[in-house]
Amino acid sequence: MQIDTVNQPTAVLTRKPDGTEKNVGPDSVSSTKNNTAPTKPNFANMTQSDLFNWANEKAKAGELSPKEMWSFSYLAMDIPVGKELSAEDLRPDDAKLINFFDKVQDGIRGAISNDDSETKQRLESVLSIMKREQQGQINLSV
Repeated sequence: MQIDTVNQPTAVLTRKPDGTEKNVGPDSVSSTKNNTAPTKPNFANMTQSDLFNWANEKAKAGELSPKEMWSFSYLAMDIPVGKELSAEDLRPDDAKLINFFDKVQDGIRGAISNDDSETKQRLESVLSIMKREQQGQINLSV
């Protein structure tokens, strides 16, 4: 899969642990909720918290169903395989930017190879939502 991003600055509204919100991203400036213009997410270059915060805001606004919210929540986590899960494992790693388009495509390929039509359908729905939300910012070719 090849992804060519358009050179448009993207900022993402995130909620900090203290409850305040700010824009983060290239050339972004801190702002409050009241004076923040809506921005489109950049799913090809986000942190785990960015994705989770975006999905949470969409769910609160009624734009994502609970099932869709869970799909995005799972996508935003790195769940280790082969060891007991701890609270530390569920903390987001915001030190790295992730291409969630690639992550979803990998999941779809895995679902196909495991003959898991339910997961494939769920991830295809997530991919469709991501493409719709980022409309005009990215060109995908598989």
